This record gives sequence, C-alpha cells and structure tokens, in this order.
Amino acid sequence: MALEDFPVPSQLGPNGRHVWGLVRESAKAVLEPVDMPTLEVLCMTVDRLHAKFENQDARAEVAIGILIDKMLLLSTKFGMTPADRKNLGLKEVKKKVERPKTKLDGMKPEDFRPKS
Repeated sequence: MALEDFPVPSQLGPNGRHVWGLVRESAKAVLEPVDMPTLEVLCMTVDRLHAKFENQDARAEVAIGILIDKMLLLSTKFGMTPADRKNLGLKEVKKKVERPKTKLDGMKPEDFRPKS
C-alpha cells in the first residue's frame, strides 16, 4: 500500500487530525506505510492530552505528565524537533563558521589586570 492509501483515522479528534496532517506533509520523504500505526498512536495521544487539559481533575496531572512523555517519545520518531530531523537525515547539519582570530583570543583573566 502506498502512503496516500492511509486516510486520516476516523477516531481522531481535531487536534489529532491536525498533527496527522502536519506529520504526513513534513515527513513524507521518510514515512513508510509501516509508520502509520505509530503516527496514529501519536495523534491519539495528542487528542487524549487535550482532553485531560479540559477536564482538569486532580488525577489529570499525573495522566498529563505520562501523556506528554509518551507524546515526546513518539514525536522523535517523526522528526518533530531540529535534532530529530538531523538524526533522520531530513536536514543538513550546518557547518560551524570559523570566527576570525582577535588579539583577545588565548588571553587569561590575569592578562586584564592593571600592571603595577
């Protein structure tokens, strides 16, 4: 099955659907059909997290922490941070720019004390 053959899962809420669309579009170069169940779990986690924020009962705080951890773990699989995109090969690593040498390079703090 091609990636396009996977429609947005019907059980996803508006927040999950939004994440589904963002990830599908931004990571389409690396997504494979085998990734769709994991993407679906990520989107369901986003929906559950938003629902917990709306409920705000005393037990929700623990659940929110767990859901955030789960969401962050799953999001790394889809290159949702700059470091993840680099690790997945979606972005080239920027070359470090050499700064020009100045007369202050290599000096120590004692070099700045007044001469007696």
